[in-house]
Amino acid sequence: MDEFEKQKRRCLSAKDNSIKGSIDVKISNLVQLINESNDYFTTSSCSGRIMIFRKISQLKSKNCESLFVTHDSITEDDVQFLLDTQIEDTVIFKFEPFVLHVQCRTIDHARLLLKAALTSGFRNSGIVFGKKERMIVAVRSTQTLELPLTNHGTLLISSDYLRYILQVANEKLAENDIRIQKFEINLSSMSEEVTKKKKSKRSSHRDERKSLGSATTDRTVDEICDKEDRSLDFSDLFKETD
Repeated sequence: MDEFEKQKRRCLSAKDNSIKGSIDVKISNLVQLINESNDYFTTSSCSGRIMIFRKISQLKSKNCESLFVTHDSITEDDVQFLLDTQIEDTVIFKFEPFVLHVQCRTIDHARLLLKAALTSGFRNSGIVFGKKERMIVAVRSTQTLELPLTNHGTLLISSDYLRYILQVANEKLAENDIRIQKFEINLSSMSEEVTKKKKSKRSSHRDERKSLGSATTDRTVDEICDKEDRSLDFSDLFKETD
């Protein structure tokens, strides 16, 4: 077991420390697809959410109290409490799009995953290099929406504008879900192409061994192929089209 595999085992067997304590249903298949690969594993994820929170202190950004959160669309009934009650301090409305962090075995694997993310609409994605040569692909977009709703108990917007904000947030969430689905499809295609290339390379090695009458064993061929798989060139996958 190499170092990457050890890190993957530790990460996936660790306790989920998120507030929810589990993977969002919307992306469970996507996360499973990634973690089933020998070359990737997820370190954190969120399918996207709409939230309303009370900012207790203007000086400490983390000093907040959650009032409402959903990973699905939001309705007027969900925010009626803002109109019925007076809430002290500042109340913030926020939409956060899908975010996913994936550790990759090599830079080539990271580039391949990044290409799939970019072509799926997650234009703010990138590769982050961490300690011990860890390579993380951060999959994210620029759909964030955030604005204050109240200040010191006073509602800053009209009820009509509040309804408009809900509509915009729901539209962003719908587009977010479409991009997630596209990303999953692209990753599935990527996985199939990688498997085909690996099989083709193994077959080529075996054919070459037979034609040369080499005494190389099947095990040796597999070891050679596994080594070469680390540096396969997948730059032709997910080419952008107009």
